[in-house]
Amino acid sequence: MPSNQERGSHAHKELEQILIPVHGSLEVQLDNGKSLEKIVLDDPTRGLYVPSLVWRTLYNFSKDAVLLVLVSSAYNKEDYVRNYAEFLELVNA
Repeated sequence: MPSNQERGSHAHKELEQILIPVHGSLEVQLDNGKSLEKIVLDDPTRGLYVPSLVWRTLYNFSKDAVLLVLVSSAYNKEDYVRNYAEFLELVNA
């Protein structure tokens, strides 16, 4: 993943994730619709839990970054929220 590119930039309606930086590092920005939190993932012994209805953006990948993502359910395109305005409507409903 080139370090200048972003991944994520979406939320999930129900799916939950655990992000584990197996190698290298990256940064994660979490947005619950009210506040932002930036987290550096650089320790393979620590994972980051991301609950549903949290907008996540992954960026600043090191050249050697490998990220393991554990998910609570199988892929379902209907679970994705890719429009930020729609996300804000969901979390503020």
